[in-house]
This record gives sequence, C-alpha cells and structure tokens, in this order.
Amino acid sequence: MKIHRQQHRQDIEREYRRKQLPGKRKSNPILIFTAILLVAWVVVYAASKPGSAAIVHERGAEAPSPLPTVSPLPIPAPILNSANPNAGLANKPNQVTLRGKHFQPGAVAVITLESSGQKEKPSTASATTASATTASATIASVTIELATTFVDSALLSAKVPANIAIGLYSIQVINPDEQKSGVLSTAYEALDPTLSGATDLSSLAQSLWAIPHAPIAGQATTIGLIVYRLGGSAELLPVSVDFYADEIKPEKLIGRGTIAAIGPDSSMSTVTVPWTPPLYGKTVLFAVIDPDDQLVESNEQNNTVSRALDIRYVVPADIGLPVAQQLLVNSGEDQVASSSISLTTTAVDPDPNASGVLKSYM
Repeated sequence: MKIHRQQHRQDIEREYRRKQLPGKRKSNPILIFTAILLVAWVVVYAASKPGSAAIVHERGAEAPSPLPTVSPLPIPAPILNSANPNAGLANKPNQVTLRGKHFQPGAVAVITLESSGQKEKPSTASATTASATTASATIASVTIELATTFVDSALLSAKVPANIAIGLYSIQVINPDEQKSGVLSTAYEALDPTLSGATDLSSLAQSLWAIPHAPIAGQATTIGLIVYRLGGSAELLPVSVDFYADEIKPEKLIGRGTIAAIGPDSSMSTVTVPWTPPLYGKTVLFAVIDPDDQLVESNEQNNTVSRALDIRYVVPADIGLPVAQQLLVNSGEDQVASSSISLTTTAVDPDPNASGVLKSYM
C-alpha cells in the first residue's frame, strides 16, 4: 500500500512538470554561431560610424579616446646679424655676405636708403660723438630688392646693383613665408665714386688669425689680421694694425703688425706678430686698423674687429730622468747568509716638470 502511494505521488509530480515546462529542444550550433557574428558586426559598425557613442566593453569600461593631433611648431622668423662688406662704390655692383639664423631657401634681402651722403670722419674731441652724414637725413625712401642666393640657414649672398643712390642703407631679410628679420640699420654704405681716392679699410672677426688655432698658455703664438680695402686709385703704404688682449688699453697692447702696401679693391695680411698668452681660459683679441689715424677713409667706424679665443692649458712634458739615491739590502746589511733578501730603493724625479717615480727595475 505504501509503495503504491509513493508511485502515485511521483506520477503526479511528473505530470505537473510536464505541463509547466515545455519540452527541451536541441540547440542548433549554426544558429548560435550566426547570432554571435551578427552581434560582432553590429558592434564594429557602430564603432566605425563618425560621431557614434563610445563602445562599452564587457566589463563596462569605456573605449579609450583617440590621441590628440599634435600641432607643428611655428617656423621662426629670420634673424639678420651682419653684412660684409658694409660699403661699396655706388656705380659698381657689390657682393655682400649676410649672416644670421633661420634663413629659408628663396629668402630675399632688401636695402632701404636711410640717409644720403658720405659718413663724416668722427671728431677726436669726443669718443662718444655719433657718426653723422653730410646731407640731410630727410630723404625720399628708396627700397631695392637684391638678387639673393641661399647658402644655408645662417648664410646668404646678396648682390647690390650698380648705380644706386649714394648714402647709408638698412638691410632686411624676408623669408618665402613672408616673415621678416629685424632691420639692420646703416648696414651698408654706397660710396661716392667721384671723391678723389675714396677708399675704405675693414676686416672680419674670422680674419683675425692665430697660429696655432688653439693657443696654449705659456707657449709662443703668432697672430695677424687680413685687411680688406674697398675703392681707391693707388696703393696705400704702409698700413698699421695694433693688437690688444682683452681691452684696448696701452697696457694691454700685444704689438703692431704692418702691411707694406695694399692696392685698390684687394686684401692683404699683416706680418706676423709674436704673442705668448700668459694664462689659460677665454681671451678676447682686438685688432685696430690705422690706429694713428693716418689714412683718410670713407668710413672710419669699421676699423676695429675682435675675436674670442680659448687658451688651452697643457701639462708640460716631464723629460728629466729619475735619479736613484739609495739601495739597501735587508734594511742596510753589508753581508747576507741567506739566498732570500729584501731590497729597498730611494729615488727622486728632479725638476723641471717632475711627475714622480712610477716604477723601479733592478
């Protein structure tokens, strides 16, 4: 009886579950794989659409934002530092070297007339008297674009044409992107060719030379200067150049170099001047052309050049031989009975430039 009731209860429970739960169906693997592909395609498509919302990954983390676009650095404007030569006859073309920074291929130089006339010789009554011109500074503005050759980012070569107005000109460099350098005022002078014997002497920092190129403190050095002459109609003889160390003062004078003769529109070096740098470190050499003011020049403001030199220090060579002063056997014994002995030597390295005793040999 008990078994019959238990069987009946199990039949009722099976019937109840059959009615409550539908029959299991076998899973179709093809349909499952297709569904996964469809979901993946939807995610990729949404992520690729411009302006779409950020995709949320499995763990709810937001997808990383794209890296920001880095803007390129601005191109610097050109910088003009110097022009050489800084004068030329107005009726002749003249090639001028421009030095600076940030020049671009295609850069052009322009000159603008600032004042007409020739530079006057400065007064000896006052060293601070500003240079003047023989004509009024109120003139019509004249700007000329020069034929310019790009050499590198720090060097341009520009040709000043012939038959330009006599006077002082400023120079400016303009890059192809229309950025301009600062104006280099009174950087070039067009000289009057009708003046009798109009001439000008000048030089460059790199033309102030030394042998050896890197002098050594306490050792003999020779120095000199290449002088450039512009214009003129006859040889100048002689031309003097004074050399100074660190300051243009009588007590700093190194010596005087001379040029026997220099012709019109040419250059020549002075004879060598001996110099022994007393100390190592940085020294500024100065060279003053025509220091006694014996020559009449169209421009008296470009007769001094300077150049910094690094004076080296070198330990002098020790050429003296060490001297053995004492040899002791067993700390001073005259006779020994054993084949094992100790030897003690005393030696010195004499001056000059003594470096000490390193080893001894017996």
